[in-house]
Amino acid sequence: MIFVLVVLWTCFPAAFAAVASTLWLPVTLIAFGVIARGSAVAFRKAVTETWQRRLQRELTLGHRGGEQRAGA
Repeated sequence: MIFVLVVLWTCFPAAFAAVASTLWLPVTLIAFGVIARGSAVAFRKAVTETWQRRLQRELTLGHRGGEQRAGA
């Protein structure tokens, strides 16, 4: 996704402007999801509390469920 956006921005700025102005909300939510997933992976070893483990499990299952529904 990030690679596609960078190539689109570099090679076709007019197309990128159209896509960015139309799909700004989904792209923003995807970006926050990528950041949250990276943070979860980075802090996975530091989880000590039960509620943190439960939250991490829910986020992981939600991510995998989204992949399955998207057909990835």
